[in-house]
Amino acid sequence: MSLGLVRAGSYGEHEKQFFEKNRIYLTWEGLENYDLSKVKEYEEIKPILREAFRDDVEGKIRNNAGQIWAFILGVQIGDWIAVPLKNKPAIAIGEVKSELHYDNWQSNRENSRM
Repeated sequence: MSLGLVRAGSYGEHEKQFFEKNRIYLTWEGLENYDLSKVKEYEEIKPILREAFRDDVEGKIRNNAGQIWAFILGVQIGDWIAVPLKNKPAIAIGEVKSELHYDNWQSNRENSRM
């Protein structure tokens, strides 16, 4: 069991969806159309990022791959997640109860965990 940190957007713009649906989301703009739940190894993330972000340099691809890996492969059922709130001085804490799912919310496809 471990403790991870997930942000609900730079400005807390996804907090409502996180708490209404009782899920955490990988809200990485540009990856909405990629089903990351099928990724099983770290090295599988980089080709997806190269396709989605064709203008990014390799160093940025590697950095982003590491952050995305932490969400899609590093988080396990039973882990705890902290979500710092932007709209009030509080931190929400929850336990991961499901595997990674690829679903659609607000007309966008996203990768999420319950």
